[in-house]
Amino acid sequence: MEGKSTKRNTKWQRLILWGSAAVLIIMGMLYFDREKVFKEEKPPMPVITVGDTEVQAIMGSYRWNDGLVEKEMKDISKSLKYQEVPVNEEMRIEFPEGEEPIYFNKGSQDYNGKFIGTTDSKINHYMPNATGLSTINIKAYWKDGKRADYIIPLKTSEVKLKEYYARYFGTYSILIVDEDTQSAERAQLDLQTEFSNMLIFYNKADKQLLPELKIDNSKAFLLFDHQKEIVRTDDVVTMKKYIRENIIFKEVIEGTVSEIDHDLGFVTINGRQLIIEPDLLVRTGQEVSVKARDLISKFYSPVIEELQVLRDSDQILNDPKWLSKKPGKWSILAIGDSKFLQPLKTPHKEDLKLAGSITTQESLKLNNGEQLTGPAIYIFNDKELIFQTSTYDELLKYLFSREALAFAIEQAKVYRSGK
Repeated sequence: MEGKSTKRNTKWQRLILWGSAAVLIIMGMLYFDREKVFKEEKPPMPVITVGDTEVQAIMGSYRWNDGLVEKEMKDISKSLKYQEVPVNEEMRIEFPEGEEPIYFNKGSQDYNGKFIGTTDSKINHYMPNATGLSTINIKAYWKDGKRADYIIPLKTSEVKLKEYYARYFGTYSILIVDEDTQSAERAQLDLQTEFSNMLIFYNKADKQLLPELKIDNSKAFLLFDHQKEIVRTDDVVTMKKYIRENIIFKEVIEGTVSEIDHDLGFVTINGRQLIIEPDLLVRTGQEVSVKARDLISKFYSPVIEELQVLRDSDQILNDPKWLSKKPGKWSILAIGDSKFLQPLKTPHKEDLKLAGSITTQESLKLNNGEQLTGPAIYIFNDKELIFQTSTYDELLKYLFSREALAFAIEQAKVYRSGK
C-alpha cells in the first residue's frame, strides 16, 4: 500500500510540475508578446481636414517606446503625393481621444531640415488663396521624451475672385466709387492713414462697369471680405466709423500676466496672447488691466494700447538668485508638496532639456510676509521671470513651444537688433 501511495504521489507531483512549467511558459510568451507590441507601438496618427477635405499625413521621424526612429526628408519626399485642398479654408488637426500630445506646432522645414514653427495666430491655420505645392510639417510632443513629426503634402489652386473682393481670408478690401477722381484719391489716402496696419486692398471704379453691385448713388464706399460684401456707405466718415466699431475691436482685459516674450513681442494674460511694444513696462506675475485693439483684424492677436498695473508681483520673484546662470538655458523654481514636485525631481531629460537648473521647495516666504505653499512653477531667463503656472503639463507645454519656435525666436532677435 505504501509503495502504491508513493508512486501515486510522484505522479501527481510530476503533473503539478508540468502544469506549473506550462503556466510559466505561457506567461513568458504573453510577456514577450506584450513587450514586442509595446516596442512596436508607434505615435498616433492625427486626423487632418481642410474645410470638408480629409488629408492623409505621413509619419516622419519619431521617438517612442523603442527609441528614436529617424527618417530623412529627402527620402520621404521621393514618394510624396500632393493632395488638392480648398483655399481660404481652415486646417484642423485632431489627435485620437486620450492620445493627444501635450503640445504640437504646425510649420515647415528649411533646406537643412530645421523646423520653422509658427505662432498660434488663427490666420496661420488657413490655406492661402494661391497656386502651388506646400509641405507642412507637424511637430508633436508628449511626456517622457516621446516625439513625432508628421508630413502633410498639399496642393492648392488659386480661386479667381471678384476683382473687388479681398484675396485672402482675414483681409478686407474697400471699393471706392466716385465720379470725382481727386475726391476718390483723397478718401483712399484718408482710409489708408487711419487704418495703416490693416490688410485692406483698395480699388476705384466707375459704377457703370459694375452693374451687379447695383450702386445708385454717384459716390459709394463698399467693404468686402474674401467672400461677400459686408457693408456700404455713402461717405468716408461713416465707413471709418463702421470699421472702428465692427472690424477693429477694442476691449478691456484684466488678469495676471503669466508669460512675457520680448523676442516675439507678446504677453499672455488669462490665456490671451497680446502684442506689446518693445518699451512697454510689464512683468510676469503682475495683475494688470489693459486696453487692447485688433491690430489687423480679429484673426490676429490684439495689441496693447494702455496698461495699468493693479497689483505688482512679489519682490521675492525679482531676486537675482533665481535667474539662469547658463547661457541658452532657464532656471526653474517649483513650490509644492512632494507629490507635485516628484516629476521635477526625476524628469525625463528630453522633456526638461531647456532647464539649466531646477530648484524645488515645499514653501517660499514672500516679501509681504505670506507663505507661498504652491502649487506654483516659475521659469527665469538670465534677466527676469518669463513664465509662471500651477501645473506640470503647462510647464511642459511652454518648454515644448519654445523648442518648436526656436527658429522664429532667433529670427525675431535678429530683426529686433536691427542686424
